[in-house]
Amino acid sequence: MSANEERALFAKMDLIDEREAIGRLKDIGPSDVQPTAQDRITLAAIRARTFARLGLGETGPGESVRQREAEQTENVLQDATVGRQDQPQAAARPAPSERPRSFRGRRALGVAIAAVLLAVALTSAYSASSSEVRAQVRKWLQFIPGFAAVETSEGNAARYILAEPVVQPWQEGSIELRGVSIGEPYSSISIAGSAGPDAKAVTLKNADGQTYVFKYATITRAGEWLGHYYYQGTVRATEEMEVSFDNGAAAMKFRLQPAAGADRIEDLGETSDGGGFPITAVVASAEGAKRRVTLLPQPPAGIRITSYGMADYEAMEKPVLTDGSGKRIDMLRDSTFPNPNEFSFMPDSAGADSYRLALSAVTAVKHADKPVKLSFPVPEEGSLTLNKRIDLLGYPVDIVRVERPSDRPDLVRIYWDMHYDVSAPHSPLLFFPDLGYEGKSGGASAKSDEATGAMLYMELETTPGEKEHVLYVSDLTLLIRGPWTFDLPLPEASGKP
Repeated sequence: MSANEERALFAKMDLIDEREAIGRLKDIGPSDVQPTAQDRITLAAIRARTFARLGLGETGPGESVRQREAEQTENVLQDATVGRQDQPQAAARPAPSERPRSFRGRRALGVAIAAVLLAVALTSAYSASSSEVRAQVRKWLQFIPGFAAVETSEGNAARYILAEPVVQPWQEGSIELRGVSIGEPYSSISIAGSAGPDAKAVTLKNADGQTYVFKYATITRAGEWLGHYYYQGTVRATEEMEVSFDNGAAAMKFRLQPAAGADRIEDLGETSDGGGFPITAVVASAEGAKRRVTLLPQPPAGIRITSYGMADYEAMEKPVLTDGSGKRIDMLRDSTFPNPNEFSFMPDSAGADSYRLALSAVTAVKHADKPVKLSFPVPEEGSLTLNKRIDLLGYPVDIVRVERPSDRPDLVRIYWDMHYDVSAPHSPLLFFPDLGYEGKSGGASAKSDEATGAMLYMELETTPGEKEHVLYVSDLTLLIRGPWTFDLPLPEASGKP
């Protein structure tokens, strides 16, 4: 999947209504195509973005889908035009009816669209950070393990959840019941396998013998697989339940319990207010003696947290977990399908009853209320120095120079100074053109500084002979510095092996 197709998909994700998504799920089938390494990265990004949009693992933009839809139909743009000193600039603004909505590469995006539809259908709640949830803060908030999510419900109506994952051996690997959420208006199940074929459907049976067939919404294959399944309607939950699979794996028995709930996210765990907004750390028992920590942020409207620095490849300071004596404790993550806001750890054998988590920074995406229009001259060949400063979503960014490689007349390379500052509360890192807004084909890529993550240059496919290039920017990736510090209590272990 090219960069423009990925970003175009992201733009379309924000316009999908949950009821529409549920109606489309029946039309989505799993793909038998094995993804490439780049596909896996792209699908992981799409999954993270989608789950974040709905509160499943990360927070989404501080606005509702309907708010976004209404604002985008206005089609009013901000302008940030760059040109030569003696070159007048003119910007024609398209009328709303002229906004392009074409979208190419649909076959290649089939699996990703299924993931989008699944994530919309998994929960009726918006992100825990959204303005809509905050306006309804008196509604009951419930933490859903396995999905790293908070859901809202009317009148303290409880959802029933799987408190800890259940794992059993299967073929040359294992199958894991990762998450279960039972409630109205639909229920969902998450299952991971490290061997054998994936399950196309799962059947849930309660203690009274009533059965419910959960349909697949998306299945991710990368050697190992992760399947999400949903059921629309009422499920009669009993304490003891059983789930069976259509792929030959043995049925698994498990127990449900009411989800932990509160009136405020802060009441679900330990909260720190560093970095200008609160993050709540929820600690729960996990398999065996492990403990699982889930981070639930509440950033300002228009900000979506994308990373906490837990991945090895991220160019940012890593979070640190220590025991009472200051000894560092290993932070463990799922090797294949980790939630970006979640980790687990094994308590120190010395018996410490509390731990401290220090989070120095997070990366986030700031979303523009209206797309920012950038235009700049392009040389016929060679390099053109500009050294022009623009205001990009409230941050100064310099466009240094523009190059057209002699061997690639269809390519333009733009060098940027992102004004990365190690002492600033926020540092802009990266952005891409919103090709979904533009309705363009082609591609875009970027080269970033390995030490800071700040963009050095961007490459765009352009029309040969083009004298001026126009792009639109809707999202800017930021590094937001804290610190956030959490003193984590140690809940009782599950006692399971």
